[in-house]
Amino acid sequence: MKDRMEVAFYKADENGNLTHLPHALISMNEAMLPENKPRMLHLKEFQIESIDTDLRNSLWNVTYKTLYYHLNDVYDEIMADFFKLPLEIDDSLAFASFQNTQRFNNLRQLFYKLKWYEIYDFIEFVVTLRFLSADKANQKRYIQKINFYLEKECSAYRLVGQTITKIITEIEIEAVEKAVNIEETKYESVQLHITDSLRKLSDKKSPDYRNSIKESISAVEACCRILTRENTLGKALEKLEKNGIVINSQLKGGFEKIYAYTNSKETGIRHAMIENTNEPDFDDAKYMLISCSAFVNYLISKTK
Repeated sequence: MKDRMEVAFYKADENGNLTHLPHALISMNEAMLPENKPRMLHLKEFQIESIDTDLRNSLWNVTYKTLYYHLNDVYDEIMADFFKLPLEIDDSLAFASFQNTQRFNNLRQLFYKLKWYEIYDFIEFVVTLRFLSADKANQKRYIQKINFYLEKECSAYRLVGQTITKIITEIEIEAVEKAVNIEETKYESVQLHITDSLRKLSDKKSPDYRNSIKESISAVEACCRILTRENTLGKALEKLEKNGIVINSQLKGGFEKIYAYTNSKETGIRHAMIENTNEPDFDDAKYMLISCSAFVNYLISKTK
């Protein structure tokens, strides 16, 4: 099975939107066929300027559970200060439990009408409500749960303190997209590794951070083999320098250390895992995907 690999396919509609199709196990030769090339892939897996149904539902559920015992105390504040609605007195809401249900229904309807960025504004508002500000442990739990689903659903944002912060910049996105969409056909194997790294990182059901990192560094190795016919990064960089391509010594040393990290037995990325192996997480895999994509782009540009 060494000559076969898993490849992610994408189908474009008439508007140019991409749909992620089921993965297929195909041979390396088949992967090089024009119809199987990962051309013009965009980072649609990351929710950058959107929130899909799964993420919207998860954010609502966490917020609902957090507000459940406090809504009657903060309802007017949410309606007046966040939604900017006029307050009303409803004498029919005689029973607290019925009142709570009605108010949650009202809030839910308003929440599901919010645009993607307004949902993040709402979360920022909720985390500063008085009952959470006065109960730091509860506030911390709310932040942790929100971040859990933001990561699980591949949002480009995290709740840091009381502020929703973008963790994936346009520059980072551009680096990965550029690596995936290299126009020269000889770099198709590099594209395949970056594409597979992205797929493993952004798999919502079972993200594979360890193998995402492995695919990222494999893209660098594939690029090195194409440019120099050397199989290791160190030898490839040395050969590039012999050919008159100068690479900053600090940059070279930094990436050699990153390369060594993937080969360390402590990480278990490219070797069998040992006891007390440090399990990579989303941030590790994202960093490697972006760094390796940028380095691939750098190597290719230096040889032109």
